[in-house]
Amino acid sequence: MNMLVGMALSLSVLSACRKDRDVQGGGSGASYLSLSIDSACIQAPNVFTPNSDGVNDALWIAYRNITTTEVTVRNSAGDTLFHTTDPNTSWDGSNATSVGPFTVRVTATTTSGATLQGQNYVSKLSYGTGNCLQFSGNPVTGDQFEPRHCGLVYSSNEVFCD
Repeated sequence: MNMLVGMALSLSVLSACRKDRDVQGGGSGASYLSLSIDSACIQAPNVFTPNSDGVNDALWIAYRNITTTEVTVRNSAGDTLFHTTDPNTSWDGSNATSVGPFTVRVTATTTSGATLQGQNYVSKLSYGTGNCLQFSGNPVTGDQFEPRHCGLVYSSNEVFCD
């Protein structure tokens, strides 16, 4: 019995919030990264808005019951733009020459010793001269995550175009 419990704890769990939606080219996809096992979880948004308004200005990953982390952001050519093992560090996108999407890969160890790992895409959005953000898909921003309650999503302060 103990052997089975140990085996279960060593498994990686990958889940993503999936919502069927029409996008350019058709199909459906993950709207944001959500990894969880037991009481541990990780959430990563699929958009951020580095416009210096204090809301979603950087890519922040939300963690709960995690002891170690590793986050890597790569551009479409596979070049590493950001890498950290510090859960209190974010990426502001200033070294990116495009708006993405960028691949975000997250690996973490939970307090119970399990490994969570997964990847998704994130885009850097700008209001530009408009009054709303353009995004083809289901945008999920970091201000929608409550780090104490992974799995819950709250309203965003950003304004997305219809």
